Amino acid sequence: MRIRAPIYRTCGFAVLYLGAVLAGHLQVQVSDLFAGWLAPGVAAVWLCAQRQATTRWVDAVALFVTTVVGAAALGVPLSAAVGLAVAQLVQVGVFLALLARWRPQLWGAGGDAGLRTPRDLWGLLGTACVAAVAGSVLATAGVWLAGAVDSWSLLAVMVTRNMSSLLIVTALGISLGHRVTEHRRRHGGLADCRRDIRAALRRTPTRRLGEYLAVIVCSTAVYAAVLAPGPPMPLTYLLMAVTVWEAVRLSTGYVAFANLVQATWTIVFTLRDQGPFSSIESLPQRAMVGQGFVLFAAVVGLALALSRDEAASLAHELRAERNTLAGERDQHARRAELMGAVVDGMADGLHVIDARGRLLLHNRAAQALIGVQLSTGAVPDVATWGLSNLDGTPIATQEMTYTRALAGEPLADRDMLVRNPAVPEGRILNVRATALRAHTDEAQAILLFNDVTADRRHRDELATFAGVVAHDLLNPLTTIEGWTEACQDILAGLPDQPDVAQARDAAARVHRTAQRMRLLITDLLAYTTARHSEMSPEEVDLAGLARDIGAARVDTATATNAPVPRFDIDELEPVFADRVLVRQLLDNLISNAVKYTAPGTTPRIAVRSARTDAAVTVTIADNGIGIPPGEHHAIFHRFHRAHAGAAYAGTGLGLAICQRIVERHGGTIHAEDNPTGGSRFVFTLPSVVPSAAAAERVPS
Repeated sequence: MRIRAPIYRTCGFAVLYLGAVLAGHLQVQVSDLFAGWLAPGVAAVWLCAQRQATTRWVDAVALFVTTVVGAAALGVPLSAAVGLAVAQLVQVGVFLALLARWRPQLWGAGGDAGLRTPRDLWGLLGTACVAAVAGSVLATAGVWLAGAVDSWSLLAVMVTRNMSSLLIVTALGISLGHRVTEHRRRHGGLADCRRDIRAALRRTPTRRLGEYLAVIVCSTAVYAAVLAPGPPMPLTYLLMAVTVWEAVRLSTGYVAFANLVQATWTIVFTLRDQGPFSSIESLPQRAMVGQGFVLFAAVVGLALALSRDEAASLAHELRAERNTLAGERDQHARRAELMGAVVDGMADGLHVIDARGRLLLHNRAAQALIGVQLSTGAVPDVATWGLSNLDGTPIATQEMTYTRALAGEPLADRDMLVRNPAVPEGRILNVRATALRAHTDEAQAILLFNDVTADRRHRDELATFAGVVAHDLLNPLTTIEGWTEACQDILAGLPDQPDVAQARDAAARVHRTAQRMRLLITDLLAYTTARHSEMSPEEVDLAGLARDIGAARVDTATATNAPVPRFDIDELEPVFADRVLVRQLLDNLISNAVKYTAPGTTPRIAVRSARTDAAVTVTIADNGIGIPPGEHHAIFHRFHRAHAGAAYAGTGLGLAICQRIVERHGGTIHAEDNPTGGSRFVFTLPSVVPSAAAAERVPS
């Protein structure tokens, strides 16, 4: 079935083409060397329709044979007929090749589109011109070599004839081919073609159908009047008027069909010595003028129709784009309204300040927290707003959070005190600033702040409580430790007896318990400090800090006759962090590495670092007893001890303190097994020149 359908089309086109060739005998009585005015266009449409067929070589052979048979039937010598057939094949081949190169989207050229814009028409016209010249030159040369007739004088006639035929017939063929392809795509065949035509007629307004009927009647009357027998009348302009009317008002497909019908009328009557060109005595000249006129009329009609279609398409696209833009504008307006509602509904205050210090945006929460009337475009006034440091000292403009953010400085959260007539008791605001760039090149800063007065008071109370605990609990412990040491000294001087030995053991137990109590209180205070103390990030020499802590451990081991630990501390990258908390972090991790070492083993601790754009990764590896399986995450929980049954003193708070310190700096910490034995602790801290994102991860 796939081969049968192209063969059927080949036979149909061959019959149609042969009819066009034989019709030439009715057009040109003086010479039988013309292959009909319609024949070149029909041949081009034939090969365009069969372009995708697997048997297209059959079409080329059929075109050649049909041309030879038709020319021979008109009395053309066989050698000249063969030359005409070869020229026809070359002409169609050039036409197909150039059309595929210049307008590949058109039906028959590789695509399935119809004529849509004037550029399609100019491409088709250029293709027809080149193909007509190539075919006509080859045909006249072949006829001359065959000695049939001196046909070089008829070259111009053949060029205009072939060019007009290729343009007018293929324009209609492309339009019909596009329509048929679209119908097949929608319905899978041509079975419902009649029903679709009737439906299209029903959809067409009655006024437009009346206009089509009026154009047909008027064009018929005009052509009949202009081409009627008798003395030639200079009424050719009436033919152009009809063409313009059709092109401006009716569909492009109808214009292509009307061009074919009207061109056929004009050429037939002109070659029969009738119409406005009958005054030209020479038949070749009269044929050339008539065919040139129909070519010009067709180009004008198609150019006007396609320009109108292009303008209508552009207008449709503009309307669609306008509707799309209107929809997007409404969507953006709704988003802006939603964003405004979200900003105004925030519990945190929000400010957006430009590089010149002007307030670009604020929300209701900001005005409520500061307690003064805010206006867009105003410059924040420290005195009017009543801003100060927590100790009451005024804040200079260059020290304002937004000023430092716009200057590119890495910032952590900052607490400020607000006290003005609307907030006489004072309010502590925690401010977070970030520099950003909007759609303009001007830098801007966004500030978020919230009321932390209650939280800071709670923290102060907790710190006060910790101080009280440190004072009130450590003092009795000091007394207990002093008396137990005195008892131990007294008991040491007594002779060995069962009761004395029991007393010595009891005093030692009390002393050890008091020491554990002191260690627990110290760790609790350290954990509270790591959790709630104010941070002051700065550049910290991590290598110097680690070496200092390592030297202290070496001194302690030397004084207690313990194995002296060996440290391998690399040139560590500096970090941007709180110096006190980082020292406590390193001290806890190094102390654990020294403490959790098997008896009689020399502790070996290696400290390494690696830097990325935003953070420094630090690794502390040891050769200790390691971490039991399944405990690598649990060891960071408060009061959790991985070696609770072993003889290693501790409260289970050291690693929890380390985790809290790292998290407050926006980093992470984890434990893993050391491949060479022992454990490794890996944590991250902000680099010394952190990116904006890293600076934001350094909370207070």
